[in-house]
Amino acid sequence: MNGLMLHCGADAIGRNELTNVMPPEAMGAHHNPVPYIDYVNEVSHNLDDHGYAIHNESFGVHADGGSFFGLMEIKPKVLEGEYLKADNDDDFGLMVGLRGSYNQSIARGLAIGSRVFVCDNLAFSGEVTINTRQTTHIARRLPRMINGAMGQLLDLSEKQEQRFDRYKDMEFKPRWGDAAIVECVRRKVITPTQVNRVVQEWDQPTHDEHAEHGHSLWRFHNAVTEAIKPVNGRAGVVNNQNRTIKLTSFLDEVAGF
Repeated sequence: MNGLMLHCGADAIGRNELTNVMPPEAMGAHHNPVPYIDYVNEVSHNLDDHGYAIHNESFGVHADGGSFFGLMEIKPKVLEGEYLKADNDDDFGLMVGLRGSYNQSIARGLAIGSRVFVCDNLAFSGEVTINTRQTTHIARRLPRMINGAMGQLLDLSEKQEQRFDRYKDMEFKPRWGDAAIVECVRRKVITPTQVNRVVQEWDQPTHDEHAEHGHSLWRFHNAVTEAIKPVNGRAGVVNNQNRTIKLTSFLDEVAGF
């Protein structure tokens, strides 16, 4: 799956290999790092219980196993044992982003977002996220938190479809987009060095589908998410989630959503 953008220094790893990346000794009396594979399996079981199947998945860990990142592309079940196939005619699909660490550098977290199929861009809205420290009772807290997050999947899917429909229907004149790029820098959605890339995508999108609705908020959304997607496929998953959450918040304000 092209969607996983690995944190600098992280290597791709399969689910089976995650079984071998076990936590080291606790770093203190209150440190309780749950094995990555247990976390992945807990999320998978909750997805299944809530009527979703994992269509594709990618994971990455640092060489020392200290931190972990993952993405799961999910689809609703159709019938028992049969799952909805990927449909590239759809504009977007739901993604589950995972992260955590054994060395206390990153909280154990989960975020639900979208993958735009045509360009494989990722966007997280911030409506469904969890973060928890890896302390003594994390094994008790995590299942409840994951279950609560998964319970919001249907509402999120419907809201995301409504959001993107609003973005497509809303005219966003070229000069409005120029001003919005500056605001994205102010809000730390993009860095100053990414401005030229956003301008290029705003003026002449790499993907024709992004221009189908003219100068729209949808076009601007994709210009920004395309610009913050690294060319070499390596960037901070956590950083990307935070930036796209800020982007969605800003564009929702513009759209009155």
